[in-house]
Amino acid sequence: MSENGAPPPRPSSQVVEVELAGRLYRLRGEDPALLRALAARVDDALAEVAGASGLHDDFKVAVLAALNLASEHEERREAWLARARAVGQRARRLEESLLQLAAAIEPVDEPRA
Repeated sequence: MSENGAPPPRPSSQVVEVELAGRLYRLRGEDPALLRALAARVDDALAEVAGASGLHDDFKVAVLAALNLASEHEERREAWLARARAVGQRARRLEESLLQLAAAIEPVDEPRA
């Protein structure tokens, strides 16, 4: 444990500096490229809200950006679930068709050795 009571970071994690809304943040994670990409997406969301709303309150901008990102995530999640349900239905229909086909095929006698 460290002085502040938190467990020590995993050895494979790395520190990455990113800029969000003009402020530098040090993030720790296992995939620096992913951290940078996520930070860039968050920074874009913050800039979009700030530009569209004209707000100058960083907290309000951050809350609205978080809500926008959560909304996008939920839309994608719902679309993914709908696709997963459709695939499941197709798989069940295919299974039924294969079972019907298998039942319709007459067994073939095994050749004698």
